[in-house]
Amino acid sequence: MNCNSAARTVARPRCKNCPRAAGAREQRWIHLLCGEPDIQALMASAPTTAEAEGLLARVTALENTLARLKADNAQLRSHVLNISEQLGIALPQTLDDAPDHSQN
Repeated sequence: MNCNSAARTVARPRCKNCPRAAGAREQRWIHLLCGEPDIQALMASAPTTAEAEGLLARVTALENTLARLKADNAQLRSHVLNISEQLGIALPQTLDDAPDHSQN
């Protein structure tokens, strides 16, 4: 390729904006490296607002459950450490300090 043909080559865009999805806050982009995508098919496969809200509710419930389980675990660990101290048994402070008893 010489300088003249390089100058005539028009740079094609490598990405473009997608139409805003229902309920979406952010602007979405799509790459054009493999050609022009079917935007309508992509929009049809996107979750609806109701599906997104349902997913958000599930994620929130899971995060709340995880927080409760972590608090329960911390309380149980405190009780076990207290009992082991009373019995004179040394326990590791973290799981990283515990010996590996897994069977290979």
